[in-house]
Parts: sequence; C-alpha cells; structure tokens
Amino acid sequence: MNAKATKYLTPTDVVKREYSKARIVRSLLEKSIWPSEEILITRYFNKGESILDIACGAGRIAVALALKGFEVTGIDFSKEMLDGARMRAEQNKANVTFLSMDANEMKFPDQSFHNVVFLYNAYELIWKESNRVKLLKEIYRIIKPGGHFILTSRSSFAFYKRWLAWPWLLLRTYILKPLGIGNPHLELCDVFSKGTYHRYQSPFSIRKDLNDIGFLCKLFNSGCNLEANREASFFTNFSSDKCLYFVVQKPF
Repeated sequence: MNAKATKYLTPTDVVKREYSKARIVRSLLEKSIWPSEEILITRYFNKGESILDIACGAGRIAVALALKGFEVTGIDFSKEMLDGARMRAEQNKANVTFLSMDANEMKFPDQSFHNVVFLYNAYELIWKESNRVKLLKEIYRIIKPGGHFILTSRSSFAFYKRWLAWPWLLLRTYILKPLGIGNPHLELCDVFSKGTYHRYQSPFSIRKDLNDIGFLCKLFNSGCNLEANREASFFTNFSSDKCLYFVVQKPF
C-alpha cells in the first residue's frame, strides 16, 4: 500500500469505528421489526426453521424472529452491538445465539441454516465488489436447499436523492483519483455519509449477482409497496424508499 493510501482509513475500518459508538448502539436498540419485514417473514419462513441474521446489530430482527418461534443465530463484528443484542434478548426472554463474526469471514458448515436475512441495508457497508460476491456465495453455501435469503439495499438510482451525487462520483473517480487526489480506497459507487461508509448499489447488478450464483428470484419490491400491497414495476428500481427487498431461494 502506498503512503497516500495509509493516510486514509479503509471503508471497512470506518464502518467498524462507527458501529462501535454507544450512541449508534442506543439508536438501534430503539428500533423494532418493520411491517414490510413481517410480511416477508410470514410469507417465506416456516415456524421452527433456523435463521442466520447477518450483521444483526443490536438484535432488532434476531430477537423478533426468536419470539416468533424461529431458531435464530445472529452475527456481528461489533462487540458493542452484540452486548446490546444480548441485553435485548435477555429483557425479552428470547433464546438467540449471538456470535462475534465478520460477515466476510463466516465459519459455518455447508447447509447450516434454513434461511438467511441481511437487512437494514447492511449490504451497502460491504467494501469491494469481490467481497460482496464472496459473501453472496458463502450465503448460498450455508443455506439448505429450498431455503430463502432476504436482502435489502437502497437504489443507486433513487429519484432526487442519489441522482444528485453522480456528477461528483464520476468526477472523483475518473478525474481526481488518476491525479492522486482524494481517498484512494474508494471505488466509483463508494460514499461517506453521516459518519460512515455506504455503497450505492444498483438493483440490476444485485439481481445479476444473485442469479449468477444460482439463486432463484422470488420477489423484488420496495418496503412501501409491500405495506400497501402493491406489485413492483420497472420504476421500483429507481425508488427512493428506505429499503428495496430481494427475496431469493436456493434450488432444491
């Protein structure tokens, strides 16, 4: 790594630093399961099945799933988040296995879980395309045949919001970076916002990656559409909704 690169934290380091902060843990402890998540869990998961909650944070989803009768394992790289998650589980008398584990370095045997969830747009925090593809392949490996994987991300083409950032992202990547100006770790769609790193994800590329790995697409829709019982359209790819849902299945 050159001297300039060592001046900057990598996006992964930024995420780890941000999600160890007490105020972030407190804010996540205040959040609960969303109606759109309830809809999909009811539709695709069967009571008693095993579920892996990747980047479980302070246990928002893991505890809710355990209380619904699922066998839940939650993993996160943040000790502070896991401490909060265990406290939430204890307060709610929920039986959840919480493990300190990085999503990029999962250590589970093949076909360990009936289903996997990776929610609250945590997929946007995974740095580098190679790491994202590796993670999706690992998820495919550890899901049992017929099991479902629910993933969320926001659209990189969101109306009015993310569109405005694209001129800067193009300038930074194709003009400034070759001149040695700015953070050399950042790829085209990488941004720093509200103290942490995000990846502007294309819904089209996410679906392609999932399909190439072997998953079968069962649903793509926005949270607002799900809650209003509306079907997705082509324009859902450009939605400014806080979550776009991808539900895929590993073939039998």
